[in-house]
Amino acid sequence: MNRQISSARRVILLGIFSLGFIVLWLLVLEPIKGSFGYIEQKIADSLQVKTRLESAIERLQNEPNGQATSEGMVWEGVQANLIQAEFQKTLSEQAANYQINFNSITPLSSGDVNAFQTVSLRVEGEASYAALLDFLGVVLNNQPKVAIESINLRALPNRQNTPEIFVSFQITLWATIRVLDPE
Repeated sequence: MNRQISSARRVILLGIFSLGFIVLWLLVLEPIKGSFGYIEQKIADSLQVKTRLESAIERLQNEPNGQATSEGMVWEGVQANLIQAEFQKTLSEQAANYQINFNSITPLSSGDVNAFQTVSLRVEGEASYAALLDFLGVVLNNQPKVAIESINLRALPNRQNTPEIFVSFQITLWATIRVLDPE
């Protein structure tokens, strides 16, 4: 009789363990697996954007006298600091569309990259990882073109037990500019 009770307990424990594993799989592991697929797709999209930007930069570098002739590739204006202000305004507007909070936007010094004049901005803030990826995809695909020089992400603690991943970020972006004669 003792052996039957022991065998019945084993069956019950095996059933409880199996049920617990199924619940764990459905509620935890399957959503995480889906999140990784989403993140992999976003990374693939970002790599495609990077490839397009590299080819555009190469085309620009091969232009005679370093003059960019492609429409929508460079930011134009009468002064570098005014172009940088427009660049900052455009980034802020796009961030607002994706509920991204910029804690700070720091204009960096203008410079030259392979005979092209550039302006740079460093933005810092917090956002959901998905919103940040969507924002960067739009910014990198817009006209005139923008490039990422550096990006630093740090995961934030889970907010209100949501499945979203929140990050704090610091991104340095730059754009090629052409200062026009004010004639």
